[in-house]
Amino acid sequence: MKLSIFLEQRMMRTKDNVVWSPAGYSEKFFGRYLTVFSHVTICARVIDVPVASTNSVRVNGDSVSVTAIPHYIGPWEFVRRKASIKNAVHSELAQTDAIIIRVPSQIGWLAHASLVKNQRPYGVEVVGDPWEVFAKGGVSIPFRPFTRRLLTSRMRKQCAGASAAIYVTEDTLQQRYPSKESSFSTYASDVELTSEAYLPEPRKYCGGEQYRLIFVGSFAQMYKAPDVLVEAVSILLKGGYNVALTMLGDGVYRQKIMSMVKDLGLSSRIEFLGQVCSGSLVRNQLDRADIFVMPSLTEGLPRAMVEAMARGLPCVGSEVGGIPELLNPSEMVKPGDAVQLAGKISELLLNPERMQRLSRENITKARKYHSDVLMSRRNDFYLALRDVTKDWNLRQTPLC
Repeated sequence: MKLSIFLEQRMMRTKDNVVWSPAGYSEKFFGRYLTVFSHVTICARVIDVPVASTNSVRVNGDSVSVTAIPHYIGPWEFVRRKASIKNAVHSELAQTDAIIIRVPSQIGWLAHASLVKNQRPYGVEVVGDPWEVFAKGGVSIPFRPFTRRLLTSRMRKQCAGASAAIYVTEDTLQQRYPSKESSFSTYASDVELTSEAYLPEPRKYCGGEQYRLIFVGSFAQMYKAPDVLVEAVSILLKGGYNVALTMLGDGVYRQKIMSMVKDLGLSSRIEFLGQVCSGSLVRNQLDRADIFVMPSLTEGLPRAMVEAMARGLPCVGSEVGGIPELLNPSEMVKPGDAVQLAGKISELLLNPERMQRLSRENITKARKYHSDVLMSRRNDFYLALRDVTKDWNLRQTPLC
């Protein structure tokens, strides 16, 4: 059975017809669906480029193909190209068997309209929350409050109409975007943690000359709040704390944050490493650090935080999305509050015993997200979608 996945990711295609993704959506990532389906087609925005960007990963392969949705950036380009986008979506729907929509997604909304019209089953993978993404201080676009309500309403409809649903959170996203009672529903983070991803023993903290903080996240928008973290580092340094910060990730706002760092005179304390491929390269940077910090304005269930926990890092995060499912209240702060964030980090720096305890606790918590555990739940979701799709296809076949 063929599967098509509609998602909002932007991808690149080089002249040799190879499709690349800058954000970890590799052929290996999509290979997880092949445990149940015979072929996977990714339906995403694609732009033709002469050379793929640094650290991009290949998407298409023997059993993973890509249907190029006309490229757009932002709501106005989407509106201008809506007709051609819609045609590409409908063409893919006409030649596939099973459908998954990774929400939130504008492309997925166009697919959803056709699926509802034809009473066709589909699955949803719920990975984010537009209500938080478009909250004040996050994405800056015209008519933001209206867009926030509209996209939240649409996503609720997508989840309510799905025949099978899988959420990256255990409970948080389910509360705002419930699936219907008769549908299959489960949860599994997108994180991929094999046994080698886990630190065998908790870290030991006994105080040092300098503590290194680490941030892992996209600079494509500002809802990861890197500016809040930079401001918190400035506050810590002014308070006499000897800290440094490593920032991993790339995007259009990276230069803005680098300029902010320069203006604050922090260039010797904050390093930018750009996009780093997942796996051992990221783990190497996590192992250099002492505390992982995620001050996001919105999150699903943050993969980067789970990866950091598996490496025994104490974590500080904002109380949004799925972060409260990972951290204790004593390790969380209000989003957008640099003063409170600096205070929370300083509490840890002054208490090496607490940092060591959190290291041990976080490794234990992260074991809930081992690939073997999550893959079992994902397979249950895939099988549920396959079965309901098969039943629907049989009903469409005329009796002889």
